[in-house]
Amino acid sequence: MGWRRNGRRKAKSLEVGCCLGETFLPACAELHRYLKNVHFKNLLGDDIFFDENGDLPMEYSITNLIFLPNGMQQHEIVGGYKPYAAPGEDFTINDNMIVWDAEFTQTPPESKCSQSCAPGYRKLTKEGKPVCCYDCIPCPSGEISNETGEYAAHIQGTPC
Repeated sequence: MGWRRNGRRKAKSLEVGCCLGETFLPACAELHRYLKNVHFKNLLGDDIFFDENGDLPMEYSITNLIFLPNGMQQHEIVGGYKPYAAPGEDFTINDNMIVWDAEFTQTPPESKCSQSCAPGYRKLTKEGKPVCCYDCIPCPSGEISNETGEYAAHIQGTPC
C-alpha cells in the first residue's frame, strides 16, 4: 500500500495530466512510470508486478476499504479484473456494493475538471490545462451548438 501512496503523492505534485474522454487523470504518464517498476509479494505470497506496458498481467479483485464507526476497517470485494477474459467481461464492478465516505456530497464523486457544456455553449480550453479542463462560453452570434459537450459551434447545422 505504501508504494501507491508514494506514487500518488509524487504524481499529485506535478502540473501535467491527461484526459480520458472528459475525465481528468492527473499525471497519468508519471504514475504509469512508477507502476512499471512495482514488484512485491501480496499477503498470499503471489508476485505482483506490472509488464512493460504498465499492465498487471494477472487477475485481481477490486476491494472497497470501509472505515467503520468503531475505528476498524473492513475490505469488501466490489469487482475484479481478468486480463485474458473476453472484451467487455474483463472488468467488473458492482456499484451497489461500494460504500462512499460520508464526506462525499455526491456519490460517486466526480473526477472531471469541467461539466459538459449545454446546447448554445461551446468549450474553450483553459490555457495551460489539459483539454478536458475548459470553460463553457456562449456560441458566437449566428452560430449554434445543438448537442451537449460541443467544442465548436455550428452554422446552420454545419461544423465550422
